[in-house]
Amino acid sequence: MTEPSAEDDAFYEDNELVSKYADLLSSQKDRYLLQASELLKNGELVIAKDGYKYKYLLSENMISFHVDRNHNATSVSAKMPIPDDHSARLEKVISAFAQSEAVAKI
Repeated sequence: MTEPSAEDDAFYEDNELVSKYADLLSSQKDRYLLQASELLKNGELVIAKDGYKYKYLLSENMISFHVDRNHNATSVSAKMPIPDDHSARLEKVISAFAQSEAVAKI
């Protein structure tokens, strides 16, 4: 039997990320809707949850997030465009919440 390759590890990590994202998107949608309303109103949102600190910022047509992983002193950041249409904007913000929480736990 051969040892798993780096390619195999990346595949399983990607699979885990997609699975976590999908689970969070369905199970946390109500919470994400509340958070999205606050973020869209204030332009900034900071959340400390389960040993992670999430910071979200809206600027122009972009959303950015930064996640500090307190348990291993690492962080991850991303920036994504968001549309002008309110409904599409809301969905993109909700998606960013799920993405940030999924990637934090990988």
